[in-house]
Amino acid sequence: MQDVKPNIHILAENYMPAAQRYAAATNQIESLQRDVSLIKKVVAGHSAKLDEISA
Repeated sequence: MQDVKPNIHILAENYMPAAQRYAAATNQIESLQRDVSLIKKVVAGHSAKLDEISA
C-alpha cells in the first residue's frame, strides 16, 4: 500500500500539465485542420484554372 501513495502523488502532479498540453494540442490540431481545408480549396481552384488554361 505504501508503494501506491507515491505513485498516485506523481500521477496527480503530472495530471494538470498533461491536461494543459492536451488542450493546447487540441487547439493546434483544430487550427491545422482548418488550414488544410483552406489549402485544399485553393489547390482545387488553381487546378481548375490550370485545366482551363491548358485546354
